[in-house]
Amino acid sequence: MNYEDFYNKMHDIETKLTETSKNIGGDAKNISKCTENGDVKALRKNLDALDNHIKSLTSMLNELKAHTDAFDEKAYVSGGDLEEQLLEECRNKGINVRMISTQVYDMFPSKVTVSRDTQEIVIDKKKQNCCRPKTLAETIAKTRDKLMKENFNAARFLEDMEKAYDVVIRMKNKKSDQAYVNLTDVYKQMVPMARSQKEYDSQAFAFDVARLELSDTRIAKDGRAISFNPSKDNKNAIRFLDSNGTERYLALVAFVRN
Repeated sequence: MNYEDFYNKMHDIETKLTETSKNIGGDAKNISKCTENGDVKALRKNLDALDNHIKSLTSMLNELKAHTDAFDEKAYVSGGDLEEQLLEECRNKGINVRMISTQVYDMFPSKVTVSRDTQEIVIDKKKQNCCRPKTLAETIAKTRDKLMKENFNAARFLEDMEKAYDVVIRMKNKKSDQAYVNLTDVYKQMVPMARSQKEYDSQAFAFDVARLELSDTRIAKDGRAISFNPSKDNKNAIRFLDSNGTERYLALVAFVRN
């Protein structure tokens, strides 16, 4: 199954349906005008036109119903066709995709789940009432483009990370003030309130970390340099592509003295 085939069939009929609906509106106005003016001959003519347009409308409605009934959206998802076509649409839009687990994808910067069992599509924890791959890919691309357009002050972000890092070091009673800690712990200190986390979620934080890593900003005001490391399993790591297009993972961070 292919949603675009279904869409094209529906779209052709819908275009004709719109035009016919306009004609019916015109017929109704003409009928009212003829009745008001007493032109019974023209009234009969317009009634016949209205009858023909309504018959056409009914025929198109039946066609739309038939095409819709023939498209089994549950089978479309459970059979894997939607998933396959979504991946193709992402490639066409330049969205970097990595499979995290079966039916779960990192479609940078979004996390996407396509459940064949429940026929649910979830993007960044939001259930989608949509089964058109092109539209789903556009939703992901808009999220990416929105993040790309936001202003980013690398120096300020580095300073905020350093402050949060020092809090984590104290809370965890680390023996060294240059020890590596989880990026997720630093994020929680940077955005401690649940309401604030909704406004600046972990996805946006991960994107900013990636932008910081791609920048030339490394040295904080106190002279310490930020250092990132991956973890052994990269389970909670931030994934991004560097300037060479190489896939990289960041999970740990430290501020170290040179």
